[in-house]
Amino acid sequence: MKKIILVVFIAVLSGSFLFAQEFKKGVRLGANYGTGVLKDFPAGFENKYEWSFSAGVFGELKMPSDYAIGVEVLYGRQVSKLERKDATTNSSNNETIFFNNIEIPVLFKKYWEGFHIFLGPEIEFKLDAKADKEVTVNGNTTEQDGVDVSKQFRVFDVQAVGGIGYVLDMGLFADLRYNYGLLNRIKETNDYHRDSKYHHSYFTLSLGYKF
Repeated sequence: MKKIILVVFIAVLSGSFLFAQEFKKGVRLGANYGTGVLKDFPAGFENKYEWSFSAGVFGELKMPSDYAIGVEVLYGRQVSKLERKDATTNSSNNETIFFNNIEIPVLFKKYWEGFHIFLGPEIEFKLDAKADKEVTVNGNTTEQDGVDVSKQFRVFDVQAVGGIGYVLDMGLFADLRYNYGLLNRIKETNDYHRDSKYHHSYFTLSLGYKF
């Protein structure tokens, strides 16, 4: 499946060069607001939204009829806070997980009068994952920061991306997008959450400049 996705990814990029009329490049910086969508987690778990960021470079090929295809290479951090409370044991378990990723979205765009909408896939590679943990039992709290939890999550993800933006004639632009992870990030070898599913879900508000 992963090989098929990569082949399609390369084919789309190669074909787009045949019809390109203009090429632009640029930089972007964004603020992420998201969480992990939890499925089949043990009872009592709740997810919270957290802020993070992304930054990187992109290239854009202008096509006929105000269409374009853009490819970005970004460093992104997603943060998810998981909380679990157990009234029967008077305990709580809170984890804030920090995912550091390389993100490669391929976006198909339609422009009109400065505005543009876009939609496309994104390939994401996890660099690492760290967690800050806080466990409270009968009022006694134990904290651990920077715990390496990389082995609990898969390296590879495919996400769906969509959004809207506006670009000025001088090249400054802003856009708002939504990402949703299509693959479960939890490894089957994760004993504690073996049957659980975790999908990234986040909004990004970005500013940038194309030239």
